[in-house]
Amino acid sequence: MSTTIEAKLREFIAEYGERGYITLKIMLEEAKNRKVGIKLGDFSIKGIRSRLKTLNIEYNPAPLIVKLEKEIGLIETTYRSTNQRWWRIVDIKALESIVREYEGHGEVELSTKARLLRIQFYSLNPKSILETLKSLSDKKLTDTERLRLKKIAFEDLPLLVKILEEAKSSGEDKILEKEIRVIEDIIALFESIVTDSGELEELVSSERLEVNSIREH
Repeated sequence: MSTTIEAKLREFIAEYGERGYITLKIMLEEAKNRKVGIKLGDFSIKGIRSRLKTLNIEYNPAPLIVKLEKEIGLIETTYRSTNQRWWRIVDIKALESIVREYEGHGEVELSTKARLLRIQFYSLNPKSILETLKSLSDKKLTDTERLRLKKIAFEDLPLLVKILEEAKSSGEDKILEKEIRVIEDIIALFESIVTDSGELEELVSSERLEVNSIREH
């Protein structure tokens, strides 16, 4: 479970940046500082807001907490009333690992370059790109689907390739091994869609017809 949740938490921090990290950090500290004995959960929404106020940070943590529960599965509700809501951290080891990683104290300390490349990678939502490509493989493409592919090819793919090349040239390819594997999978899948969908054959055939037509005239 930890590996899956850690991957999702990296995407979470890439999406929400410093706010995401602060929310995770406060949740972890609240859970660790909770006194032993009867308790409603590891942390509450009131506790998070109180800590944010103490730090003079203003943002609504509720949407982030909802995402952590509903989409990521890091936490689960343990108590809810008209004026209180508490959660339990399902995988505290994954949470600790990601917080330490973000702070640069993980088992493998990430360089600033590696952290930047990782943030750029997850900000492109590679999971969504991969799922889109998988859904378009082994089928005849519609005009709308061709436009989707074109958008990915000219907007997202060059950025992913740039991340891949920078990771390799800077020597960060070992640390970013999982991310590089995903990029290479995206490229390979994209190539297979373009070549297997008949798009290439149609293009070659149309060009041959045009050349023959010119010769005849």
